[in-house]
Amino acid sequence: MLKDLQVHPIQRTYLHADFYAVAMSEKIEVEVPIRLTGKAEGTKSGGILQQPQREVRVRCLPTDIPEFIEVDVSALKIGDSLHVQDILSAVTCEIVADTNFTLASVVPPISEAKYEEIVAAAEGEKEIAQPERIGEKKEEGEEGKEAKETKEPREAKGAKEAKE
Repeated sequence: MLKDLQVHPIQRTYLHADFYAVAMSEKIEVEVPIRLTGKAEGTKSGGILQQPQREVRVRCLPTDIPEFIEVDVSALKIGDSLHVQDILSAVTCEIVADTNFTLASVVPPISEAKYEEIVAAAEGEKEIAQPERIGEKKEEGEEGKEAKETKEPREAKGAKEAKE
């Protein structure tokens, strides 16, 4: 079985492949892709189908490894979700993953006003004051303000000494 495949990042050619031998009589654990089929009822009324997990880990004999696990999502309405425990009967091999893990869900859409509010809040958080770094140049407005504050007491001190 193929264990690892290294591909050149630019040329997209194979650089190295690692294989390992498996005993055909022993079960192994592999990642199998999940393929969603059908159109969820919730998407027809504006919901958004999300698939947080694209693969699931299974344990089976090397000859019984499925190419993919097909999951029908046509019955999902807005707010519904499909978990690993819901597909256990449809799969011929043992699923190693947690049975409460979500495979697909249909979430309600958000209004444009709500989206703008979320984006504005995220931008507002970016303006958090950062600590001063030693040796870093300050903006002109801040530098001029600090310079005035430090110069005024010195000038006042010098004027007092001159009067005396």
